[in-house]
Amino acid sequence: MPVVVALVIYLFCLIWSLLDNDGIKMRFSAALLIMLLTIFISYLVFGSLAEVRQSSFTTWHVAAVSTVLSVITIRQYPILGWLGFFFLVAQTLMWGGFDVVFNSGIIGGAILISVSQAAYWVIMSTSKSAEDFRKKSLEIDMSIEVANASQEVRAQRLNQILKDVFPLLSIISENEGRLNDQQRKSALLLEAELRDRIRAPHLLNEDVVLAVRLARMRGVEVQLLDDGGLDDLDLEQRTPYLAEICSRLSVVQAGKVVIRAAKGDDWRLTMAAIRKDKDRPELFVRL
Repeated sequence: MPVVVALVIYLFCLIWSLLDNDGIKMRFSAALLIMLLTIFISYLVFGSLAEVRQSSFTTWHVAAVSTVLSVITIRQYPILGWLGFFFLVAQTLMWGGFDVVFNSGIIGGAILISVSQAAYWVIMSTSKSAEDFRKKSLEIDMSIEVANASQEVRAQRLNQILKDVFPLLSIISENEGRLNDQQRKSALLLEAELRDRIRAPHLLNEDVVLAVRLARMRGVEVQLLDDGGLDDLDLEQRTPYLAEICSRLSVVQAGKVVIRAAKGDDWRLTMAAIRKDKDRPELFVRL
């Protein structure tokens, strides 16, 4: 009866080790319980043997248990596989001594688990290579998407620039370059706004464009420089900085204002208002 129970447990462990979980890796709890059951299998078989008999099928469970442990090893738990085999060897030696080492299946079991260990290394190496390939593929896809997005953004900016510039160019063409003072002033404002779009795209929204335009109409020279200080922020995170630009710029009535988004400093944005008739900046802010 103990041998029959051991055989049933072995079949149960073998089927469970093969079918547990999807993918190559089985659950740790299942692998641990199966390893403990293999120890119990050896206990039942050796306990039922009244005497040590060599060169027979009495130690059939050694190959059976080694097979189950090899499955555990391949399925990502080599430590449990070798631990179970260590207990198997210990139980075999306690039963028959060193005389049964070469005819009980221990050597074959060691070879089987060693091959499973090698298969485990191959699987891990292949999985790592596949994961590295997947990451590189994702990086390439992301680079392509970024490039496409950048091209699309540049195309949108170019279309917007053409849309803004075309009416003025039409007027210049119709008048053969002769503009009145109002038209010349509008051309200068438009040229400055186009320069802002090129130099500082992340410092602009509708409110900033309007505030800068009003300041220039008051005679204030406004210079926007974008060195990447706000590049890592999304539109919602940039909004407070842009609102601060509008607020500070509205109080400047003359002189020159330099607004710069610096990268690598302890601050993201600087504003400085300078007047030739004053030794100190009228406004200096770091955000």
